Amino acid sequence: MQREDSNLSFRLSPSRTSLDSGVSNQSNHNECESASIYPLKSLENECVSKIIQVLELDDSIDSEIIAKQLMIKGRQALRDFEQDVSRNIFKKQMTNEQSELLEIVKAYVKQQWKEMITEEWFLKFLRQQTLESTVVYDEILTRTAEYGSKFIKDNLLLSLTLQFLFEFDNETMDNDDLFNQIWNTLITEGRQGIQHYKEYISAKVLNEQLENDQSPLYLALRDYFERPLKNLFKQKEVSISNPETLRTALDCVARSGWSNGLHDEKVTDSIAPKKFKILIGKLTEYLKSQGLSIPDESSSNEKLRHKSEEIRMLIESSFPTQRGTTTSDSAPGKADLTDTRNIQISFQGVISEIILVSSNSYNNENSNHFLLIKISAVNKSDEIQ
Repeated sequence: MQREDSNLSFRLSPSRTSLDSGVSNQSNHNECESASIYPLKSLENECVSKIIQVLELDDSIDSEIIAKQLMIKGRQALRDFEQDVSRNIFKKQMTNEQSELLEIVKAYVKQQWKEMITEEWFLKFLRQQTLESTVVYDEILTRTAEYGSKFIKDNLLLSLTLQFLFEFDNETMDNDDLFNQIWNTLITEGRQGIQHYKEYISAKVLNEQLENDQSPLYLALRDYFERPLKNLFKQKEVSISNPETLRTALDCVARSGWSNGLHDEKVTDSIAPKKFKILIGKLTEYLKSQGLSIPDESSSNEKLRHKSEEIRMLIESSFPTQRGTTTSDSAPGKADLTDTRNIQISFQGVISEIILVSSNSYNNENSNHFLLIKISAVNKSDEIQ
């Protein structure tokens, strides 16, 4: 067995707990039983002891490490320690869908969720899932006990929220890259990115996540972005301490992702241009370190130019003009302008304002109509659905 650090940190609350475990009651095993009198640390020790007994390990430090690794990484981690248990025990604990080992870890994970998570909005969401989506709740709980931190990534709340909202089955989670794709898209584009996967989620749930700033997805994204955003603001060269600016930036990033969120006008208006430039540089470094995609500003500008051209062509096709060289006799003066209309055309990510000005000569009903097109494009991805 490869020895690992025995001082494993679970970062668990010391508050008192109760445990609902499906482990069968056997006289020769220590039970991870209902224990409002036990702090969670004591409960952890009880479960470690029970795993050691189920696997028939000795009382060495190495055996304790194995037990703790299984509690963190899930039942599948027993494959890493196959040489430390008998063949019969390994087969029994790995092939049985309700093996004692799985039930111990499952009960422990369930209690971790209750004790590690303090955000009231998520606890309410979790209670709702246990009542309204019992099967899905049990699948996610079992999956976490089976694979441990594999699907938790670096944020428990966001991971669990996505699994509940999309109701992924085990096959999709284990064999498909869909979960990773959704995760990366939401980090890059914020909650707006969920629209790319609307075929995997009900329309009702989708609309709630997009329109409600108290929705589980929005709050989970805020939780995900909060720590790294604070760290970026604390950088020596940036040093932004205004809590209102942080709150505004956090809201914008949760809605639109790292780049679009920080480039939101509400954020840029609150930060000195020199500091903002440094902030974006620090963001780029952070995204690289996390293996996340870095938005290409030139690509974004090119897309904007394409959209502007589309609008120009749309207006010209809708309001035909006589082309060719105009003479001083046909060109209208300021006094000749008789019709001015403002039109707003909306499309995803952009609002463009087109000012249409037509003229009629007093002496000629069929004189030229001129189009003066003013395209003013601004990022409105957080406002337009």
